[in-house]
Amino acid sequence: LAMRRAVSLAPRSLAPRLSLTQAYLDAGRPADAVSEARRALAVVREIPADRRRELTRLVARGLADDKDLAGARAVYEQAIKDDPDGAEFRLAYADLLLAQGDTAAAEIQYRIVRRREPGNVDAARGFGRILAARGDFDEALKEAGESPQPLGRYTLATVVFIESANQIAGRIAQTRTAWEEGKITREAFYKAVAAHAERATRLVALLTTSAPPAEVPEVEKQAHKRRVLAGSLLSQAIASLTGYLETGEAAAAARSR
Repeated sequence: LAMRRAVSLAPRSLAPRLSLTQAYLDAGRPADAVSEARRALAVVREIPADRRRELTRLVARGLADDKDLAGARAVYEQAIKDDPDGAEFRLAYADLLLAQGDTAAAEIQYRIVRRREPGNVDAARGFGRILAARGDFDEALKEAGESPQPLGRYTLATVVFIESANQIAGRIAQTRTAWEEGKITREAFYKAVAAHAERATRLVALLTTSAPPAEVPEVEKQAHKRRVLAGSLLSQAIASLTGYLETGEAAAAARSR
């Protein structure tokens, strides 16, 4: 109520309208937030460029929260036309596309930003999620190897590992359960494990070739070492499982667990 009153007292002032827009979003009233942000864009004179971008971002967020995804996409597309070289709206647009399941379109936007800003962490993170989702470790290794910026390379590798390691471990557990319950043959189980073994090896290679740059905090460097260890243990466990399937050795089966 106080914010609404402040807007009424100074209708052409930007700060109260920004505060009210954000308050509407925080209160779960996206339609009101969109209306307020659009009014601000219409009535406030000489809005600084950074504030205009903020209002545009709030409009798009409000539309997305209100399930008007087509409207949110239209806002981002116009913002990109107005500032084709900027990364902010292109990345937000890519995130929205990815959330909608349009990975091909999202990938295009992430690639554009990565080409212009190789060290952009947000672009690396989003692109890494796409590579992990489709299990494209060849492309992940290629991208990491070609990235001239250590931070971007490290971020991409980390996202791919986190997303993929859990995926691999879960799928092996499911496949093993199916085999033990007699739902699949030993040969089918072996082929699945062998495929996952190759993926695990590639994941470890991706991590070891994408060490954290010197400027990241020490806690993050230690986390990277733990991820390398976890990847190595996963790879060893899968190798032991493969050995058990090939030889029937009980010790190998125990190590695989």
